[in-house]
Amino acid sequence: MQQPKILTCLVILLLGTQLAHAQFQKGTFVAGAQASFGMSKNDQFTNVYFTPTVSGGYMLVDNLELGVRATASARHFSRTGGDRFTEITSYSTGIYGHYYFGKGKLRPFVIAGVDYGYRNTDDLNFVDFRAGGGLLYQVNSRLGLTLEHTVSHSRFSNGTSNTNFFGTRLGLRFRIGGK
Repeated sequence: MQQPKILTCLVILLLGTQLAHAQFQKGTFVAGAQASFGMSKNDQFTNVYFTPTVSGGYMLVDNLELGVRATASARHFSRTGGDRFTEITSYSTGIYGHYYFGKGKLRPFVIAGVDYGYRNTDDLNFVDFRAGGGLLYQVNSRLGLTLEHTVSHSRFSNGTSNTNFFGTRLGLRFRIGGK
């Protein structure tokens, strides 16, 4: 009686692996949504950050996704015994590339990209270069969960720069079309 259960599990596993592979084939369109959260706190203030991102990409060749993205950053600031406010701190748009390794439901990837944006807290434009890596878990043939970690370097319109800003994002990835 144990053999049919084992055989059924193997068939489901093999079928799931093949369906998950469809997301990485040349000609597939994908859409994504990600968010990062952060908090800094000391005895004088608390800053809570939220950065949502939406993206759309195309599998140029198997495993190589090129796309565009848009990001907005917001923060909630509260000073101990004083000011409290929430504001949008920056907007940006950019291009990115992902390269996925391996086959199956859990796939590591590398990412690189560049964004152009505006930071309204000090009225500056910026260019942000970033690179990193992550993991994608294929829930089914259309839906994936992502976890990525990047390091970025920003150049601002006043000539200053911000190096080695680390960010971690959680997200969803949807296959829209393809083979």
